[in-house]
Amino acid sequence: MSVYAVSDMHGCLKAYQKIKEFIKPDDVVYCLGDCGDRGPEPWETIKAVATDPQFIYIKGNHEDMLVKAAKEVFMFEFDPYTHYQRILAANGGEDTLQQLLSEENLERWVNHLSKLPTHITYKNSKGQEVFLCHAGCTFWKDKEFTESLRIYRVFGNHNLDIENMIGGVAVCSINKLYNAIGTEPSDVA
Repeated sequence: MSVYAVSDMHGCLKAYQKIKEFIKPDDVVYCLGDCGDRGPEPWETIKAVATDPQFIYIKGNHEDMLVKAAKEVFMFEFDPYTHYQRILAANGGEDTLQQLLSEENLERWVNHLSKLPTHITYKNSKGQEVFLCHAGCTFWKDKEFTESLRIYRVFGNHNLDIENMIGGVAVCSINKLYNAIGTEPSDVA
């Protein structure tokens, strides 16, 4: 079994499909968030990752904005001038929200996305614990997150051997995966 990490697919369902072609049935992929918005198939990408048992989905800022915007719709109906709907639209998420709102199981999806973890600890084959999260965690508000940073010293520690993981910086992680599967980012988007 191999373990990979990827993030920031931003609505590129083809990137997800290329990853599926590359990995073996017993492999695991940690998805570090931001599956929707900006790309051509934002909601389909989120649904694919969220329902795939090979993927462990961590919430990114775009999933967080989507959940908050959907909850505003529940409270105020659709209004592009409410706070989170405006923020989501400014970050390329208007189509994602519209597609989510047309889902038959809308409340179930919002509930599922709101419960995605913001971080996970992965233990590699050498017993090293690696802290995985999407960029932008507010560690000063999250005691568990702050303690994890102190314990694992992930940031600035270049001695962690993460074996087959493709990860680290979000942009770097997907580019390394593209290199591994022999596809350029422009071929997938």
